[in-house]
Amino acid sequence: MEGGIVKFIREDLPRLARPIAVFVGALVLATAAPVIGQGLLKKMDAEDSAAEKSLSLANDRVRQARREQENLGSYRASYGNLVKMGFIGSFRRIDLVERLEETESSLFDMQYSISPRQKVPASDFFALSVDRVVFQLSLLHEGRLLDFIGSLETGSNGISLVAGCNTERIREASGMSYEPHLKAGCTVIWATLEGLK
Repeated sequence: MEGGIVKFIREDLPRLARPIAVFVGALVLATAAPVIGQGLLKKMDAEDSAAEKSLSLANDRVRQARREQENLGSYRASYGNLVKMGFIGSFRRIDLVERLEETESSLFDMQYSISPRQKVPASDFFALSVDRVVFQLSLLHEGRLLDFIGSLETGSNGISLVAGCNTERIREASGMSYEPHLKAGCTVIWATLEGLK
């Protein structure tokens, strides 16, 4: 050592190569460690955020399923009543025609026409079906009209709605005559909810 300066000889370099490589490697590792650590931390944060989002979505689905289950429970009785009333189901026109044939014998004259069925989507699961029937009747008196309309309401699916009736007196009642005294025209609508397939 001269003047505080260390002189290296070429022969010393091979012996120092290993410690220098370790030092440089340690220096590179010390410099890269924070960068690698920061990247790993960001990746872990992203995975944690994705896991929290998935958990939040799963919790939302569970809450939605519970709400739907509660709704089904609360609407089950109403749905059962609608099924009993015949509002949910299929309106069978043949049932109506058979009932009209049975009723026709107790009337003087009856003519009817059934319009094509109309379907209106009511929800994702049901469609509202509307069947419209127009009647022309000859009757003894107004009470027979009420009896006729009442007979239509029993024995078929659907809720029947009288859309309108008009009456016209064709002759005055005279004593015990058993002849029609009244003409009536009525429109009756049957409404049902049918499940969509």
